[in-house]
Amino acid sequence: MNLTSLKYALEVEKCGSVTNAAKRLSVSQPNLSKMIKDLEQKIGFKLFLRKNKGMVPTKKGKEFLNEAHQVMKQLESLERFSQMPVENRVELSVAAPRASYITHGFTRFMHRIDDGRKMEIYFNETNSLDTINDIVEQKYTSGIIRYDVRYEKYFLSMLQLEGLTYEPLLEFEYVFIMSKDNPLSEKETVLYEDLEKCIEILHGDTVIPSLVHNDITPSLDRNVERCIYVYERGSQFDLLADEKNTFMWVSPIPQKILERYHLFQKPCADYRRVMKDLYIYPKGYQLSQYENMFLEEVRKVVEEL
Repeated sequence: MNLTSLKYALEVEKCGSVTNAAKRLSVSQPNLSKMIKDLEQKIGFKLFLRKNKGMVPTKKGKEFLNEAHQVMKQLESLERFSQMPVENRVELSVAAPRASYITHGFTRFMHRIDDGRKMEIYFNETNSLDTINDIVEQKYTSGIIRYDVRYEKYFLSMLQLEGLTYEPLLEFEYVFIMSKDNPLSEKETVLYEDLEKCIEILHGDTVIPSLVHNDITPSLDRNVERCIYVYERGSQFDLLADEKNTFMWVSPIPQKILERYHLFQKPCADYRRVMKDLYIYPKGYQLSQYENMFLEEVRKVVEEL
């Protein structure tokens, strides 16, 4: 039994005649008669009786044809649904570390799609372990993680175990940022001891208990006596801009953002720490149009750093 047979049987019922139904269906009368007979053989009973007034459904045939009507209605509904234009809706859910270059890429992405379209976007700045867990639990479809290259084996093993794949995004050495009003902005070479008198700003949720050190915050490798823990980037920039004695270790920041907050960035000559950022998502998952667009904008920012 197939849908064509049902369609043809319903047409015979509607026309009351094999001849008229054949004309409407643009098939030969013998072929249509054979198709009806084949269908009757498959279902095990006659659908129609030939009478003076034409082809009349049998009692059981009428019940069968009523069911066939419902099937065809559902099929037509599915066809209409599939032919409807896809809603012009932007959907994106990404988790990422607190990194200005990533946020800058996200802003550029928004400039590209903010043209009145409907949108539902989730952009969560969080730590690497939470990003991995949230993708595994399908709270987010993709994300960016950051780790010290010393712990690369640990993180790549975790991604493998959780069924996640990755694309390299950025490998970098930490720089520190602080107000241009700080005298260190004029110093050609900055050493770590120059920063020990300053107040360090750290993100408070980046520690990974299972590691000896942590994945993001550099200064937990050293003794820090003057520090402020923050949990979102708004506070960090307010402190850096308004308190010239504060500093923070960061991935390289776009110049536009440094100028906005009257900051400068420099490497520390005697303290080098190599980090990696990876774009991660489930194995076999096909990135959406908007995920690819977001990733494209972030990569553009990386090229400009």
